[in-house]
Amino acid sequence: MPDRQKSKQSLISQLAQLRRQVTTLERELAELPDAPAPRLDVLTTDSGPGFRSLLDIPEPTKPSGNPLDKTPPMDQAEILRLLFRVTGDTIIILDPGGSIIDINARGEELFRRDREELIGATVDSLLPPPLAIDHQVFLQEVLRQGRPIHFSEQLYGQLYDQSFYPIWDEHSQMSFVAIIIQDMSDYHLKEQMLHRSETRLLRMQQVAQVGYWERNLVTGQVFWSSEFYRLLGYEPGEVSPGLDSLKSHLTPNDWTRFKTFYRDAIRSGKIFRLEAQLRRKDGAWRFFDVQGGVEGSEGQWLSGTLHDITERKLAEEALRASEEKYRTLFESESDAIFLIDADSGKILDINDSAVRLYLYSREELTRLTITDLSAQQTMAGMLIREPLSHIPLRYHKKKDGTIFPVEITSNELILQGRRIIIAAIRNITERILSEELLRVSEERFAKVFMSSPSLMVISTLEEGRLLDVNEAFLHASGFTREEVIGKTSRDLNIWTEGYSRDEFVRRIQNEDGIKNIDVQFRTKSGELREFMMSVELIDIDHQPYLLTLGQDITERKCAEEKIKASLKEKEALLREIHHRVKNNLQVITGLLDLQCEYSNDDRVTSILKECRDRVKSMALIHEKLYRAPNLAGIDLNGYIDDLISTSFGSYGICSGKVKLETHMEDISIGIDTAVPCGLILNELITNCLKHAFPGDRKGTISITLRSRDDGQVELTVADDGVGLPANLDLNRTSSLGWELIIGLTKHQLKGNLVVKNDPGTEVKIIFKKPI
Repeated sequence: MPDRQKSKQSLISQLAQLRRQVTTLERELAELPDAPAPRLDVLTTDSGPGFRSLLDIPEPTKPSGNPLDKTPPMDQAEILRLLFRVTGDTIIILDPGGSIIDINARGEELFRRDREELIGATVDSLLPPPLAIDHQVFLQEVLRQGRPIHFSEQLYGQLYDQSFYPIWDEHSQMSFVAIIIQDMSDYHLKEQMLHRSETRLLRMQQVAQVGYWERNLVTGQVFWSSEFYRLLGYEPGEVSPGLDSLKSHLTPNDWTRFKTFYRDAIRSGKIFRLEAQLRRKDGAWRFFDVQGGVEGSEGQWLSGTLHDITERKLAEEALRASEEKYRTLFESESDAIFLIDADSGKILDINDSAVRLYLYSREELTRLTITDLSAQQTMAGMLIREPLSHIPLRYHKKKDGTIFPVEITSNELILQGRRIIIAAIRNITERILSEELLRVSEERFAKVFMSSPSLMVISTLEEGRLLDVNEAFLHASGFTREEVIGKTSRDLNIWTEGYSRDEFVRRIQNEDGIKNIDVQFRTKSGELREFMMSVELIDIDHQPYLLTLGQDITERKCAEEKIKASLKEKEALLREIHHRVKNNLQVITGLLDLQCEYSNDDRVTSILKECRDRVKSMALIHEKLYRAPNLAGIDLNGYIDDLISTSFGSYGICSGKVKLETHMEDISIGIDTAVPCGLILNELITNCLKHAFPGDRKGTISITLRSRDDGQVELTVADDGVGLPANLDLNRTSSLGWELIIGLTKHQLKGNLVVKNDPGTEVKIIFKKPI
């Protein structure tokens, strides 16, 4: 940082020196006749009461009177003669004919002839042919128009400016022509030097990102360099330089500080420096270093620099954040961290984890050396002798004398020319205990592995090469351990089913292993056995392996086949039973139909038909079971459809009178639930068809079957007919149909019955779906 500051101060001094050189050149150029003073950048005058009051600076005192006013006047002709003799320009007086009537000493030097030789000659005769022609043309033009003419040309290898002036007498007659020839070589040389100085100055400012400023404390004239403008985001001259413009870019606090430094620099002549934030034209805030001081022996100029230090500030902030982050990591690390002097072993710094681990205070630890913490004095100096090391096991001691195992990782670094060892010390007591437990666990696993009645194999993931097998595998396969270790299952030909090993491994990895698959296993003698196999991925020394477990299920598979055959026979028998029950129930419905034909009593006939329909509903259940692929359940949706069709056919209801709407989900139930459901549904549909639409009344019957969120089944039968009688009490009714509905719902289905009346009738049965 000090070298960087010296470089910056040197650059600032160079810039100020270049600026003074430029100012000197400007002053010299301004002294040349008709030579306009060049401007590097924008200059302005920031004087008057506004500037003084802005910085609270008193007005400067001015000398009274003008010393030149006391100089006695000179004769005008005498002044002209004096200028004619002493001026550094060539002056030639011509008569209207173009002959020289007078020439000054500078003209004699120019044409390298004495005055006597030049008087009476023409200027054309003194010049080379091309210039002589131009000269004659310009002279004639002045004589014709009577006004001055100015032009530049090369003469004797030098650049000259020539001016032709007509001279009039008291009668307004052109009596003479004066030619003034100015040697512009020095002027152009100084102009080139000024341009080069300006270029160097601007380039240095751009490279260093340093803007230059100055103020004439007497005149109030302000100068901002081009880089000063660019640092603020402007083009040169886009805003007027001055304190008012600068104030608008500073924060109020920085403006107050700047005024104080600025005012003190003017009063004391000291150099001031401050860091401030300035807002650029685009609104972005940047950090700048502002410096300034009084220049000149009389303190006429206050000048300085503006340097963008945003990147440096950001770097400093990043460094500070990095240090805070390092300190946070240092303190939050669970391991004990030590910074140790590599030469003496003295502990320089520690984190909180070290304090907690060793039970010393921070001050106590920083008074010790790292060897004071070692419980093995013969190895205490190893960390210092071999700083770039990893020590897997050492023993240290706490303040209370407790000895515990540690693992040390250390490294060496250089800080400000000093060798420092950074050591991370970890208490590995728990790890050693874990390793001991792991060792015990591995011994137990080995015992379980070898004594397990299940077939167990450990093989490599890539090739399936067998690393170890247990006694159960050897017993089941008929191989010896020497015959299988190092071989693959393909080498042993123990699996009868061909498979792609890549696909097999991919399946294991994607499905997190394979559980309980049935495979055929071939023994050494060629006998085929049935095994249930599971495969798991295991980690051994951070490498993936396969653990295969198998159980011989040959006898169980044979038993299962016998059970399946027996079940198939029983299923056929059950179907035959359902078929015969259905046939017997159909015989009963046939007998009831015959009885109806022989009965002359309408009431008896109606009772017989109701009984017949109830028997049909039960017969339909047995028919469904007989035809169902699964005897354990009946499709309730399909059963209801068939029951509705049967009921409508029994009562001869045409579709034009009663419209049927069904909304049913696919629900399967057992025979114990299907029989009461069928009887209840038969009674409800019969009631609708018999009583809901008397005479020519038309209407709609709606049947809904759905599963509820609470796991129950809801069966709803509704109509828009005449409804139930107003005085009907379902709890005291003598109707056999309603008694069946209530009794079956309550006792058989263990459900709830909800009846709504007016308009029409809605009966809702809610019961638990059997598992």
